[in-house]
Amino acid sequence: SDHLTLLALLRGEGAAKGLFPPVPLAYMADRVTTLAKGNFLKYFKWDGGEEYNGRPWAPELLPSDSALIVYLFSAFMKAPGWVFPAPAAAGGLTFQGLTSAARLFIGPLPARPPERYAAVLAAWPPAKPKGCTAVVAPRVHPPQFGVIIDGEQQCVLQGSKGAFHALLLLLLHAHKEDGGSLGGVPLDNHLVRLGALFKPRP
Repeated sequence: SDHLTLLALLRGEGAAKGLFPPVPLAYMADRVTTLAKGNFLKYFKWDGGEEYNGRPWAPELLPSDSALIVYLFSAFMKAPGWVFPAPAAAGGLTFQGLTSAARLFIGPLPARPPERYAAVLAAWPPAKPKGCTAVVAPRVHPPQFGVIIDGEQQCVLQGSKGAFHALLLLLLHAHKEDGGSLGGVPLDNHLVRLGALFKPRP
């Protein structure tokens, strides 16, 4: 059911499973609620989080807010509009009418990924085919986010905007080079609406 799927999502076991170990449900729910307050992620701590069970936040136990943002973005792209279950096909998410051969993978890669794919990964892939475009979010502290474009490592980003810049580069490549589709998910789809990020303002 949608309720059970949402609970799995809040434990770190949902659509973006594999980006970090399971998280206490109470912590995830509280932290997501806190981050949603106010404007522009007012309570965002790029290299930390909030205390849990009366103990200070610790990177070996809980994800940073940067990691949470990447996780929630990934989960949203796997279930656009938070519609569960998302349309799925073997090896990735697809939409009818899609012409791109890319697929979107979250967490680990399958044993035999296609030559062309988009991904958000928890570790650097052992091989980077020319068609690989990915954000890599290794479990390190302070948080850092690598960007692979067309099989080439472009940069490793840190700091308060590192996660956001990495995801924007992933989306920008999809917009310019993959027909506006990220791993099979059209950015202009009415459930996603991310294509507007790259359209001129009137």
